[in-house]
Amino acid sequence: AKHLSAARNFKGSVALIFQPAEEDGQGAGRMVQEGLMDRFNISQVFGMHNMPGIDVGRFGIRDGSIMAALDEFDITIT
Repeated sequence: AKHLSAARNFKGSVALIFQPAEEDGQGAGRMVQEGLMDRFNISQVFGMHNMPGIDVGRFGIRDGSIMAALDEFDITIT
């Protein structure tokens, strides 16, 4: 947001989205079902996730999905 506000020649719209329930895999689907994409005319989404090990002020990038998983397991104590 800071860089976009400083770019006086930027033309377009940007929506900063903070996803609820991200860790359990429910947030994005609910946001889409509730019409977020249509309400703000969003055509592309670029996501970021914190990642320990990357220096402050830097971010990693790659093609395709990364860190896209939801795992569940049961533990039985006898």
